[in-house]
Amino acid sequence: MTRSSTQALIVWATLAWCIAGASPVIAQISEPNEAPAAAITVPDLRVSEGHPLPAAQPSTESDLDADPADSLDLEKTGLVPEMSAGVRTWLAIVIILVLLLRLDPVLTLHNLDALVLAITCALLLSRHGELDAAPPWVYVALSLAAAYWLFRGLLMFARREIPKRQLNLTRSATLVLVAAGLLIAFDGLLRAPLSESSRDSIVGAVQVTRTGKLPYGIVTGHDARSPLSYIVHAGGVWLDDAGRPEGDRLRDTEPTGETPWLFEQNEFVVRRVALLVNGVLSLALLGALCIIGLRLHSPAMSGALVVLACVFPGATECFGEPEIMLPAVMLAWSVAFALLGGLGGLLSMLTLVLAGMAWPWAWCAVPVLGAYLLRRGLQVLGMIIGLLGGAVACVAGIIWLVAPDLPRVDGAMRHAGLAPAFVAQLASDGGLVIEKSDGEELMPSASPAIKQRFWRALLEFDNVTLDGLAGESMLPNGDDAAGILYREVVPEADAQERMVAGYRNALAEMDDQTRFWAATRTMLEATWLPTRLLRERVMGAWEFWSGRGGDDLWRNMRRGVKVGLAVLIVIVSLALLGGGKRQPHHLVGALLMIASATLLVSWYGAVTNWVWLLPLILATLIVHTEDGQEVRQAAVERPYHPATPRVTSDPAPPALDLGPAPRITVDKE
Repeated sequence: MTRSSTQALIVWATLAWCIAGASPVIAQISEPNEAPAAAITVPDLRVSEGHPLPAAQPSTESDLDADPADSLDLEKTGLVPEMSAGVRTWLAIVIILVLLLRLDPVLTLHNLDALVLAITCALLLSRHGELDAAPPWVYVALSLAAAYWLFRGLLMFARREIPKRQLNLTRSATLVLVAAGLLIAFDGLLRAPLSESSRDSIVGAVQVTRTGKLPYGIVTGHDARSPLSYIVHAGGVWLDDAGRPEGDRLRDTEPTGETPWLFEQNEFVVRRVALLVNGVLSLALLGALCIIGLRLHSPAMSGALVVLACVFPGATECFGEPEIMLPAVMLAWSVAFALLGGLGGLLSMLTLVLAGMAWPWAWCAVPVLGAYLLRRGLQVLGMIIGLLGGAVACVAGIIWLVAPDLPRVDGAMRHAGLAPAFVAQLASDGGLVIEKSDGEELMPSASPAIKQRFWRALLEFDNVTLDGLAGESMLPNGDDAAGILYREVVPEADAQERMVAGYRNALAEMDDQTRFWAATRTMLEATWLPTRLLRERVMGAWEFWSGRGGDDLWRNMRRGVKVGLAVLIVIVSLALLGGGKRQPHHLVGALLMIASATLLVSWYGAVTNWVWLLPLILATLIVHTEDGQEVRQAAVERPYHPATPRVTSDPAPPALDLGPAPRITVDKE
């Protein structure tokens, strides 16, 4: 049997094993378990100082792991043997080194990239467990790893030519690893418990399908997720409900109380919707990596990128976290679209602008991408259309999908340093009684001066008065309803519904600008200043360092890093506009610098959420110039082969019969 036949036999055997092993899993997903599932309870909640995104939540050996009923039981399927976090991590390290490490020559940047990526896997493993007790060197090492990729992006951005990386394995062997990697990733996704971000997103998605409005200010305690997360899960709920009879659908479930009413009798359906959304997001990320690999290298290398994404712990721990995966997927597709021609510029900028609604830090890459596309001829027009279209879509979505809510005393009012001037109560006859508050006009702000001015500016745009409630409210003597603003009144529990209804009715009669600012303040207050935030399972880097003393010092250091990020964005954008930076590796290097700096400056730092950085890291590993230095080097080092006579198998032509040879004689004297 030849070598190619052996490789083909191995590939087809692996694919057959995958299909045979996946069949029981598919059957289990379509039908619920026979044993009754335990009710899902909401973990303890605490008030947070506010951050729009949660940390990626490891699903191994934690005191917060959900009940076994939260994940699908694969012990009877025989799909993949159960592996601990350590086994998965060391398997990832071996695969990374096999795919990327080359020993001829040894001292190359490509080999250093492979080693840094492998070391990052080991560091992420040491971070698991009791994270509060993790040694400081883990946080330092992870930050240095992110700083390395920032420096790596700078080197790539400064170079004119990049040599081409050679694939270590054959196409057949790479295909085998792709099948195994997909199987491992799919197995990990099935075994992972239902994440808290998935629970909140599905609760909000049911609200979207029922009312057409996002849950901000409506579903208390489950409205702290990004708007795109709720919209994507609403699509999953709609798809799941499409095949179910009326009355048995998720959106037909009546809400009861503040706890998630969905999990009482629809637990398996909720987990199925979560698995559907998480699976689609994971496949979308892998699809973007395939396009990046095809555009920057070859089909075989695109398969290698898929394998690396399926085994890298920084990515696999996020596959079950839709709010982390959404911006990662959109950033990856933005890079993929930028490498295409035609409408690529339009789609790239549009995707990047919309990604900011899932992760606001993504907007830091907009100037860099815009500067690159401005040097790409007709791509300029598509870039402008994508930028304006994305901005219009964001504004229109906020106006139409967000139902404005009254500002909270413990939210925007507190962070703006303002106290309510009036208190609203519900009278026995159903009317409202509004009295002056005993609180002071100002109260200590929970935010620095810059954030305090930001929240005050948002509140000052909200100038809706109590005119609509003048006939059904009792006001203090000497006060007119036209002179009292809704934001100055804090309703008690019994008057909350009446006040909110009056506030929304008054806003409906006002202009779009006023409604936009009220809806924006409602959305930001719910996501950045949530009433209840699920307890964090990963301690952020900045929180870790500030907790060890010198809170003001670390706060000022983070501000300095933010200023450095802004300066870096300006410098990189101007360098792209200056000319001479038009190749794909210039774009990849620029975006890698910005993404690495953004990961470092974010609240959680480089301790988690590496899936945001992974597409650009993988693009860095394979990008090269078409006329790179390896072409000239090969021409210089080409060995010399002397000319040799040509030997052919053709018979020699017959000899001509010229008769006897002439006889030459010499006369002797």
